[in-house]
Amino acid sequence: MQSLQRPDTRQVKFDESLWPIVVVQMPAATLTDAELDALTARVSSYYKRATLFGFVLDVRLQADLPAHQRRRLAEQVDRDREQNPTVKCAMAIVLSSNTQRGVFNVMGWLVRRPIPSRACATVNEAVSWLQEWLRSQMSDHP
Repeated sequence: MQSLQRPDTRQVKFDESLWPIVVVQMPAATLTDAELDALTARVSSYYKRATLFGFVLDVRLQADLPAHQRRRLAEQVDRDREQNPTVKCAMAIVLSSNTQRGVFNVMGWLVRRPIPSRACATVNEAVSWLQEWLRSQMSDHP
C-alpha cells in the first residue's frame, strides 16, 4: 500500500488494485456536491459488476461532511442495495482517533447499518478485515 500522505486537494483517489477490495482515499478538502455525486456514482458502479466486493474509506485527513452530504450518502447506499439486492458489499472506514473508531463501532451495535461496516486505524487493518469478510461470504455461498 502506498503512502497515506496526500496533498490538500479535492481529488478522491480510488485504488482498485486489490479488487474485490477498493481503497478510497478522501482528500483533506471538503467535497462540493458535484464532487460528492461523482464519488457516489463511482462507488455505485462497483455494484454493476454483480459480484461480492468491499471498500475501504480512508477519511483520516478529511473535514467532517456537512449534514446534507451525509444524508445523500446514506440515501445512495440504500438505493444501491435496493437496485442490486443480490450484490453483497462491506465497508471499512479508516478513522484517526480511538474515540472516533469506538463511537462508530458502538453505533453499529445500536443502529443496524445497511451494509457490514467496521472502523479501523489503518488502511492495512481495513483491508485485512475486508479480506476476512470476503472469505466468510465465499465460504457461506460456495
